[in-house]
This record gives sequence, structure tokens and C-alpha cells, in this order.
Amino acid sequence: MKVLITGGAGFLGSHLADAFLERGDEVFILDRGPTLKIRHLLGHHALHFVHDSLFNETILDGLIARVDLVTTSPRSSASSTTSATRTKC
Repeated sequence: MKVLITGGAGFLGSHLADAFLERGDEVFILDRGPTLKIRHLLGHHALHFVHDSLFNETILDGLIARVDLVTTSPRSSASSTTSATRTKC
């Protein structure tokens, strides 16, 4: 399977890339951030890293046309906060 991971150079995306590559998939990563967390993968024959923005529609459309699955890995930062709400069932 061919997989696109947007935000794939971050913590979550790098682990997704590891898992997909380990099972034999071809992985495309689209990220404009640093590659520190995926540097161990950069020489892998089935990994394709595109250093660009998710908002570059031309690049994104071209990548989507080449893959079977698209997944996103949100970038987190110290300045952003997320909250979860629980509901009783």
C-alpha cells in the first residue's frame, strides 16, 4: 500500500511511518518541519520525504493522486492546548 502522512516528521507521524515501513508499505511524508525524528528513515528505499507545506495544493494534489491512504499527524506545540470532554453514557 502507498501511504501519505501529512505532518509525518513529528513525533506521531514518525511512529506511523515506522509502522507502515515495517509492514512493507511505501510511505510519503509531507512536512515542513525539522526532520530530526525521521532522520533514521531518510535512507529507506520506500520512504519519500517532501519538505513542503500542506497548503501547497499542487504538491498535495500530486501526492494524493499517488497513494492509497492519506493520514494526518497533527503538529503539537507548547503554546497550543487541547482539551477533551467526557460524557457519561
